[in-house]
Amino acid sequence: MYRCTDYDGDVRHTEEFAPNTRCVPLPALGYDVRGNPAAASTCRWVQESCLRLDDAETCRQFKAKLRQAESDALHAFSDTAAYRRSEVERLRGIVARSCN
Repeated sequence: MYRCTDYDGDVRHTEEFAPNTRCVPLPALGYDVRGNPAAASTCRWVQESCLRLDDAETCRQFKAKLRQAESDALHAFSDTAAYRRSEVERLRGIVARSCN
């Protein structure tokens, strides 16, 4: 599992290494664009920083995902209930195999 942090400091956890990229306006990055209207609407592509978690933290994150999935399944609408239950079973399997 990976912890990815974006430019604004927001953190997300993901099972696959897949850093998101986005275009951040130059003024938000500290560039002085006064007097240059074209530059004021220009952006620069930035990518999240993603780091692989150690085994203990990965286990904690999977357990947290399982708790959330169980809650989501409990409150699921009929059109998403089957998917929610399958996600609970998938995460239970991961926790059972990986978290001793």
